[in-house]
Amino acid sequence: MVVYLWGDYSVPDQKWLAEKVVGMQERFAKQPIIFMTVCHSPVDRDDPKQLEKQRMRILEVLTRAKATLQTFLLDEDDEVWREKLGFVSGPTFNVYDARSTKVRTFSPTDADTGSRMLSPS
Repeated sequence: MVVYLWGDYSVPDQKWLAEKVVGMQERFAKQPIIFMTVCHSPVDRDDPKQLEKQRMRILEVLTRAKATLQTFLLDEDDEVWREKLGFVSGPTFNVYDARSTKVRTFSPTDADTGSRMLSPS
């Protein structure tokens, strides 16, 4: 499984989503690899209108990128998601094995190709 953490507020993150993540998903479509994204979107969860506005903004980004992968909205404080998910910052790729054990972490500067990112350690 490959998880891409990105921020809806970051143009470079959105560019990587459209150019690299969607491309990797298409390239490895016949492989038993699951691709998903986690979108970091700081928003006040107690404000339903603001939350819906952010959700629609993220859907627009995903639609423009032609991304069909499952995406989760991350609205926790930075400390919480760093600890729980093991991400240092976005944009970041985490790669997990079949037992859901994290085996690799890459930033876009590290992960220049999907093949390199998904190759065995």
